[in-house]
Amino acid sequence: MIFNLLPIPPLDGSRLLPRRLDALQDRIRPFSYLILMGVVFFLGGVIFTPVWIFLALVQAVLGIPFG
Repeated sequence: MIFNLLPIPPLDGSRLLPRRLDALQDRIRPFSYLILMGVVFFLGGVIFTPVWIFLALVQAVLGIPFG
């Protein structure tokens, strides 16, 4: 839900921006999917890195082998 509020044109958050930014949105609209892919790639690394560290710690504490 929060991801959809990002102010990138194909997402709903772009409709929440002021009208004076319409020209900017029109300029980045052709590249919006590339921007979106970059955001997903960046957020994936930011979000999943702590998750993997936590899971590795839990596995080490409980003695569960990786696999």
